Amino acid sequence: MTKNELVEALQKELGLDSKAEAGRTLDAVGAVYLKALKKAAKAIKKPKKGEAAVKASVVAALPGVGNFYVGASAPRKARNPLDGSSVNVKAKRKISFKAAPSISAKL
Repeated sequence: MTKNELVEALQKELGLDSKAEAGRTLDAVGAVYLKALKKAAKAIKKPKKGEAAVKASVVAALPGVGNFYVGASAPRKARNPLDGSSVNVKAKRKISFKAAPSISAKL
């Protein structure tokens, strides 16, 4: 589904007068979730070398749809597939989404 299709569906579902109004509504919801995810990401400290990864925790829930999680991966060594040399991968914050059981059951 494209953003335009989503905006049209929102306009019909909410009974809004214009697509622009539905688009602003969609953008506002996205901005609220983005702020919540950024706030949670700032609170999570990236693990240093030798420390374990930070387990993801629920940051923002979309009732009936699913949950967004933010966690952090530990630094690690990886292999360059082109030449086989080892590469250091920095610690980073990760975001994930898990669909609600009710959504999974309907698919």
